[in-house]
Amino acid sequence: MGGGAEAQGASAALRFSTSPRPKGTDYLWTASGRSLAGTTVGLAVAAICANPIPGYEIVESAVTETPNLTRRGQACPTGKSALSGGAGGYNTAILTSMLPELIDTASGYRWAAAVREPARAGAISSVTAICTNLR
Repeated sequence: MGGGAEAQGASAALRFSTSPRPKGTDYLWTASGRSLAGTTVGLAVAAICANPIPGYEIVESAVTETPNLTRRGQACPTGKSALSGGAGGYNTAILTSMLPELIDTASGYRWAAAVREPARAGAISSVTAICTNLR
């Protein structure tokens, strides 16, 4: 139902930390890191597991290029709210933020993230929300 990651080491950056993807009967939290200085990067990844939650659904935004640091969000279907989520930067983009964002009290939360591409003005990314009926 959630998770996260930490890139560890000098000049370490997180490329993506994203919500579970079905693989057989298991779900996996996936993460990737990189070094901005060409050194080794450590990676710590954590997953939060639970019994089925009412209305559990994973929704993902289209992979899109936006100007660096543009915050993108992924809302849940009507009647559901984001409990958790993830984001991914493509090519050499890195995550700069990833957090829940209140839409309004009636709609609940969406999952939002921003990425940047160190050598370009724009970055390619996607955002995933883990949605439930819980508010």
